[in-house]
Amino acid sequence: MARGQDPSAGKEPASARGGDAHGYAYVAERLRQAGQLTDAQHALVLETLEKGPARGRERPLSVLHVMEELRVGNTTASALYLARDSSLPLIPLRQFTPQKEAYSLLPMDIMKKRGALAFDTLAESVLVAVLNPYDTELQTEVERETGHICNFYLALPSDYDETLNRILNA
Repeated sequence: MARGQDPSAGKEPASARGGDAHGYAYVAERLRQAGQLTDAQHALVLETLEKGPARGRERPLSVLHVMEELRVGNTTASALYLARDSSLPLIPLRQFTPQKEAYSLLPMDIMKKRGALAFDTLAESVLVAVLNPYDTELQTEVERETGHICNFYLALPSDYDETLNRILNA
């Protein structure tokens, strides 16, 4: 491999899977490539993700969460880019009232740690907000857990956290 060549160039984004820091490496790289993060911001976001969530944190940790917390980049513009790039619509999740018939279909661990939150139903399908639009492994797991076809949407981290808090306090 030539010096300076991206080792992941041309490969299926294995790092797009999973809810840990490595799963979000692909998201951070897509944002860097799109100019949504500078090289320095990209490195800082990855470093923060690799350290893991703060002790006692009962919310998923995502690239967009870290961007918000560190105040690097434009979280909304980055979310809009990710929505376009992944073909998952960005949803204003805080405008929805989470429905127990939907969120009770998913284990709380998936909502608190993996970044997928079932918030409503539509006919026979479940509406699910996610924090990593590229994590198709998680999407498959959510459909298996719910036993339904799911429609997935990208959520801003502040909307996700607020909705999760409403579910936890219901």
